[in-house]
Amino acid sequence: MSPGSKASKMQEKASGDDEDCLSALPEDILNYILSFLSSRELVQGTCLLARKWRNRWKSMPVLRVSEDDIFENAHEMNKFVNHLIFHRGPNTLVECEIYMGHIDDTFGYVDLWARYAMSCEVQILCIIIDLPDGWCPLPTKLLVSDHLTTLELWRMQLVEPLLDFSRCSALQELKIIHSSLNVRHIISPSVKRLRIQECRFLGDARARISAPNLIVFELVSFSGCTPFLDNMPQLVSASICHEEDSRDCCRSKFEIGGCADVSCQGCAHNRGEGNKSVSLEGLSHALHLQLLTSKVEMFIFRRDLTLCPVFCKLKTLIINDWCMVANVHALIVFLQHSPVLEKLTLLISEADEGEVAKGAKYEGAQQPFDFKQLTVEVECFKISERIKKNLKVLTTFGVPPGQIKIHQSSMGGFCSFASDY
Repeated sequence: MSPGSKASKMQEKASGDDEDCLSALPEDILNYILSFLSSRELVQGTCLLARKWRNRWKSMPVLRVSEDDIFENAHEMNKFVNHLIFHRGPNTLVECEIYMGHIDDTFGYVDLWARYAMSCEVQILCIIIDLPDGWCPLPTKLLVSDHLTTLELWRMQLVEPLLDFSRCSALQELKIIHSSLNVRHIISPSVKRLRIQECRFLGDARARISAPNLIVFELVSFSGCTPFLDNMPQLVSASICHEEDSRDCCRSKFEIGGCADVSCQGCAHNRGEGNKSVSLEGLSHALHLQLLTSKVEMFIFRRDLTLCPVFCKLKTLIINDWCMVANVHALIVFLQHSPVLEKLTLLISEADEGEVAKGAKYEGAQQPFDFKQLTVEVECFKISERIKKNLKVLTTFGVPPGQIKIHQSSMGGFCSFASDY
C-alpha cells in the first residue's frame, strides 16, 4: 500500500465515528477531565478527534478564558472569545474562569465576558487579574443572580459605596483577593464563607460588613482600617490578621489608643466612635478564632475587649504579641469572657518589642477564674524574661501551671512551664 493510501486510511479512521477510549467514559467523568482545559485548548483538542467530538466544546458546562502566547494583543484575544461565545450560544454554565496575566487593555473585554457568563446562569465565577500595574473595575451585572453560588475576584478596584449582594440569593462563597476596597458597606445575607485577603481598605470611614449567615470568615493580610463587623450568629471559624500598614495603630503606644497627639492618624481616626465594638462583638459566636497583628501598636482588639464581649461558644483561640503587653489584663479578660475555651495558642515573636503604655480598664480582670479545662501552648523562639513574667501572671489568675506547654523553635520540642520554670 502506498504512503498516500496509508495516510488516507488513517485520516478516514480519525474522522469516523468508531468508539475510542474517551468515549467509553461516563459523561460526568469526561466533562470533569475536559474542564481543566482552557477554551482554546478545548476547541483545538476536540476538533482533532473523531467527528462526534468536534462540537462538544459548545455544550461544555465549564468556560476558561485564559491568555495564551498565540494572542498578540487584547483585540486578538477578544476576537477569539467573541467567536467562541457566538458559537457556544446561551448554553448553561456551571463554572467560568477569566484569567488575565500579561495582556494590557483587557478590562473592557472582561466586563463583556463576565456579563455573558451571568447570562448563562453561571454558578461559579472566578475573575483573576494578575497585571502588576492595573486594577480592574468591578464588572457590571455581578450583583444580580439567582444562580451564582461562588464568586472570586482578584485585583479588583471596588469603589461602590454599597457593595450589596442581597440580589445574589444563592451566593454561598465570596473571595476578594489583592484588591482595593473603597466601600462603605458590604452586604450579603446568604454568603456562608467570606475571604478577604491582601486587600487595602480605603476611605475616611470604616467599611462595614454585614453577613449574618457566615460560617467561615477570613480577613487576612489587609491594610487600612479594620472594618466594622456586624453580628454573625452562625460563625464557626474566623481569622483576622493585620498587615504592617494598618491605620489602627497608636504612635504613642497607648494600650487602647486615644492619645492626644494630633499627628497620630490611628487615634484621630477612632475619635467619635464611642462605645462601639469594631470586630470582636461580631465574632463573639465563633467556635475557633485566630487574631493576629503585625506589631503591638495595633490597639483595635484591646480596645474592643474593654467593651466586654462574651465568647460563649469559643473552643480554640490563637493570638500573638498584642495581648502580651502592659499588665497582660487584655489576655486575662479575654479568657474570663470565654467560659468554655479549651485551647489557647500564644504566638510570641522573637523580638522583644517592649511595653505599650497602660491605661485600659478591663472589667473583671482583677478576679481569678476557674481555667481547669484550659490548655495553653506557647510558641516562641526562646523563653525570655517577658514571657516567663506574663505566664506567671496567668497562673495567678487561675491557669494551672501544669497545663502550660512551651515550644521553643530554637530548641525543638515542648517543655512544661510547671516543671521547668
